[in-house]
Amino acid sequence: MAYVVFEKVIRRVTTPMLTISPLGRLNFNTAASDTLHKNAVEDVLLMWDKEARKMAIRSITKKDSRSYRMRYSKRSKAAGFAAKPFLEFVGYDYSKTRSFPCTWNDEQGMFEITFPTDPLKSETPSAKPQPQRFPRLPHGQKAHAEEEKERTSSSS
Repeated sequence: MAYVVFEKVIRRVTTPMLTISPLGRLNFNTAASDTLHKNAVEDVLLMWDKEARKMAIRSITKKDSRSYRMRYSKRSKAAGFAAKPFLEFVGYDYSKTRSFPCTWNDEQGMFEITFPTDPLKSETPSAKPQPQRFPRLPHGQKAHAEEEKERTSSSS
């Protein structure tokens, strides 16, 4: 049997792209990272337009409790940050990695991303009632429950 040499296919993306990973991380490719670096972006605010299914990542200069810190890789080849709570808020299905083109709005100082309907869940998790993680007994009932448990075990 003769061997066949595998031809490696290299796909280089030269347009700004945002990739969302299953860990809830938003990562920018080199082209987008260059734009962020040129505009000295350090802190960003995440914004959501539900009707248009658009997300915006806006650069801010002042500290804000709602902001996310942009992290750059060595030599600024990539940039990103974790934003899982935001993805859950908008109802994004981050179970698999997806990439989206993003456009820089120079006037507003932000990247804009439009989502197709596929990665968005039909109902946002924030609208669902959250189950109680640890059922709690009302104050004082824990001691009564333990006493009752001891009585039943000692009488057996």
